[in-house]
Amino acid sequence: MSRAPVIRLEAGGWQAALLPEQGACFASLRCDGRDVLAPVPVGAAAVGSQAGAFLMLPWCNRLGDGLLRWNGGEHHFPVNDLRGHNAIHGLGRDRPWMLLRRDAASLRLEQRMEEADQPYRYHAVLDVALTEAGLRLWLAITNTSGAVMPFGTGWHPWFARRPGTRVAFRARHLVRTDARGLPVATEETAGISGGEESWLGQDRHYAGWDGALEFDLGETRLRLAGEGRWAGNLQLYAPSAPQVLCLEPVSHATDLPNRAFLIPYGDMDWLPPGSTMEGGVALTLR
Repeated sequence: MSRAPVIRLEAGGWQAALLPEQGACFASLRCDGRDVLAPVPVGAAAVGSQAGAFLMLPWCNRLGDGLLRWNGGEHHFPVNDLRGHNAIHGLGRDRPWMLLRRDAASLRLEQRMEEADQPYRYHAVLDVALTEAGLRLWLAITNTSGAVMPFGTGWHPWFARRPGTRVAFRARHLVRTDARGLPVATEETAGISGGEESWLGQDRHYAGWDGALEFDLGETRLRLAGEGRWAGNLQLYAPSAPQVLCLEPVSHATDLPNRAFLIPYGDMDWLPPGSTMEGGVALTLR
């Protein structure tokens, strides 16, 4: 095993740069000379830059007040979303990953959580591969604690939004949120199909996603397919500024441990000791 500050991959017209020591974040992803992900500025920290892409584990998106409840247990994680007073996006992006293997177009990384002050113990393995068709990413996480624990994972890309960007996907339910970004209700939806007028300004969770979406970043026309546990729930975040679009395949609904009404819309994986959950994405041109 080894540590590396930046790893570059290339296949066909695709190029990627990853930062294992910064949570296995993507610093960049390009196709045919165009940015697919908004690139992390040179010298900037990946986390907090609103660029690149990062993994979410062992939970996705927000935990209200940083509170995790499970089987009679309770733990408060540090609040890192100060505006909403939430713990956001898990633990994996804030810790280094170790390199297990690599070649010109692929790599395997791992992360072990064994910190004494954390309720989670896990072993996560990430596989990233570029081909002429595009990017494939696969994440497996194993509960290495001695108790059943709720796990969730996902991927948070910051796509480079351009004029004329369009998005299309199907889903069955939309989760409405309060001013803190926490769920309060669900309603039926058909999904989204259209330009910025259909989704700009949203920060919403979609349940019953069919696992496929298509989007155009200017002249770059893409298809994203969720796989495994990342094929049923989708978070869409589209701020007016900066010029980014986040289409996040995830395994569960936001703040799930504290909102039992959301269980039918995307429960966490309650893993017994030694059990594993897996999910991934395929990102290709269309």
